[in-house]
Amino acid sequence: MAMLKVGFLFAVAFLAAVAMFMGAVMMITSLQNGAISISYTSGGRSIDETVMRAADGARFWRLFWMMGVLPMALGALACWLSVRKLRAD
Repeated sequence: MAMLKVGFLFAVAFLAAVAMFMGAVMMITSLQNGAISISYTSGGRSIDETVMRAADGARFWRLFWMMGVLPMALGALACWLSVRKLRAD
């Protein structure tokens, strides 16, 4: 049971580090380019969209926070909690 717990906490820390890295990359590239490109499906068809900071500033900053800052903050919190739990046990 202890090995399962250690494995789970290590997996959480790893996935949190991946989320922090992806958030950092998204923030750096979107600030350099001034645009965020997103793709999603709606009604069975693929939709590609580019949100530019100059054209739609409010939506750009909302996506910047949701796709960049939020994954970094939540990933850092999850990583910190899992490492803290690993050290405590």
